[in-house]
Amino acid sequence: MEYVQPDGLVADMQPGPGMEDLQRDALTNGNLMGYILRHPRDQRWKALSIAAVCAPSRKVLATLFREVWEDSESIWSERRIIGKLLRTIRVGGNEKWLFTEADRRAFNALPEKLKIYRGAKPWNRNGMSWTLDLHRASFFACYHSGNGFKYSLRPEDTGFVMEKTVSKRRVLFYNTERDENEIVLPRFERGDLCVEGTKMAVERALEVSRRGTTVRDSNPTARYDIMLGVRAKVQQMISEGKSIEEVLAAKVTATYESTFPGGLLSSGSGISADRYVRNLYSQLKGGT
Repeated sequence: MEYVQPDGLVADMQPGPGMEDLQRDALTNGNLMGYILRHPRDQRWKALSIAAVCAPSRKVLATLFREVWEDSESIWSERRIIGKLLRTIRVGGNEKWLFTEADRRAFNALPEKLKIYRGAKPWNRNGMSWTLDLHRASFFACYHSGNGFKYSLRPEDTGFVMEKTVSKRRVLFYNTERDENEIVLPRFERGDLCVEGTKMAVERALEVSRRGTTVRDSNPTARYDIMLGVRAKVQQMISEGKSIEEVLAAKVTATYESTFPGGLLSSGSGISADRYVRNLYSQLKGGT
């Protein structure tokens, strides 16, 4: 059985009449990637787990894994399947096939210690996917893709950027295919808060918000400093064992009402500052 790369990459094949026959034919003929791509994007990790049984070698499985990884928009939700596949691939050191030749050369040229970043939200702070590019991480902190939709988050829903330093020996593989300078770690991990990157994410989200509304924010840096102040207050109350109800009752944004009408949020946005505090509490509480 051979690994057969289909002639055309299908962006997102939706189920329809005869699709199951096409899937079955692809699998029977050894066209494993064709079989996977004949599934909707959100079903491709499951399809890979089925195709893995037919893969003639762990090298082929590693190649398939990387293809699905590059096309995936949902890593966290498929973490169990991904973990199982990686345990199979890593037997005998076959994870080396997760690298392309070009990425291996680029990776070899990197220093032994790598400063990496991850843009995340409260629900996906632990992750395998990191980047060498701080600007790219800030993008993912204020961007979401899921359930078939891609969109920029509102400023009050924007996540945060984490950072950490790792040795090259800890890297599962390196990926430059999507211009993300992606460092993939072998397990789901979190890092320390990166203040600079989080500031960039907030300013990016505010800029997107301005382009989409008539609201104008003449001083995003000052607004960011306010966000840091509120973050510190919420973090302190969490360390004191306060509940979310107690934090909300304390009106931690009230000090800034005169500076920015509506508390932390752009005037006229129609979004309660309490929602921002709730999201912030959830984010910080989960990191304790």
